[in-house]
Amino acid sequence: RTPVCPRSSDTVQVSVEASSSSPSDPVTGVTLYWSTGSSTTYTAVPMTASGSTYTATLPAQPEGTYVHYYVVAQDQSGDQVKFPRFEPQSYRVNNAGCRIPDIQYVIPSVLYAYNPNARRDYLGSGYAGLQVVNVSGVVTASENDLGYIHIQQPGVPDWAGIWVVASSSMPALQIGDTVVVTNATVEEYFGLTRLNNAQITRVGAASAPIEPVVLPLSVVYGDTQYAATEPYESMLVRFRHDNPSQVLHVVQPKVSTQTQHAGDYRVGMDPADPLRGIRVLAGRQTSNIFSSLRVSYINDSLWATVDGVILASPLCVVGDTTQMDSLQGILTYQWNFVKLLPRTNQDFYRVLHASC
Repeated sequence: RTPVCPRSSDTVQVSVEASSSSPSDPVTGVTLYWSTGSSTTYTAVPMTASGSTYTATLPAQPEGTYVHYYVVAQDQSGDQVKFPRFEPQSYRVNNAGCRIPDIQYVIPSVLYAYNPNARRDYLGSGYAGLQVVNVSGVVTASENDLGYIHIQQPGVPDWAGIWVVASSSMPALQIGDTVVVTNATVEEYFGLTRLNNAQITRVGAASAPIEPVVLPLSVVYGDTQYAATEPYESMLVRFRHDNPSQVLHVVQPKVSTQTQHAGDYRVGMDPADPLRGIRVLAGRQTSNIFSSLRVSYINDSLWATVDGVILASPLCVVGDTTQMDSLQGILTYQWNFVKLLPRTNQDFYRVLHASC
């Protein structure tokens, strides 16, 4: 689509390539379907052909409007193909240009109506596969702490964080720096939205640090309530007990023996309910397992030297008696589960009964 991040004065051109593998059964037409907000009543617009390229135009919309659309191609024999297959493309009109909350935003009811069999743990960006420019944010995680870059738009309560992968070597950034991603490709990395191949420019120190969004643990049930947690993907989040006068507990020191989850432990409110709470991961960095090496609190001393060398001191192994007032970190989605990635020991508040 052009532009990728429309303003309220912009009409939006949508183009698609459509062809048939059978010369005797050619494409006879392509139709664009679009709607706004949570409505799933779509307006059909025939697309104009120029060779195998089909084009249609969406009208300008007021600031803040969520627009979602898809195309259907039909061949001479009547067979049809819908694209995208699993969820519509979308955008939210913003006169400020490309912004993180618009790139992340999705209305789950639209996705589920579009694809009733959609996995409820996968709410992808409507900007996936497109180039975005001049996306600004404040650094909430960097090479110097978590080991991965996350940025967040200040002053926005949800949909405001995103993972950023630099196009070359990771720049020297600190938590609180203001940056602009001058160019990047929006990508769904197994259900986690990121800005890939990003060109990152440090603008300066933030005028005010990003404060974590404080959530009760009741927003997470087990690992599967993704419609509730999706708005906080890649944001700096602090969890506490639903009753702030009570402490949190490590309710499950080792959640799984599976390699990709072996470092996970669960923090919850009730030691007698080991399946309810937030997975926490620290001390492991591999090609597809991402967490901080600057956190002391891990679930097995094995991780001190396996899958990365722990840089924090002293090493502390959590157990089923470990307590804490609260903890914070970057909320992520990894290997089909929502997890919290603390960045350093400063993300833990008053930890008791860990084996240090």
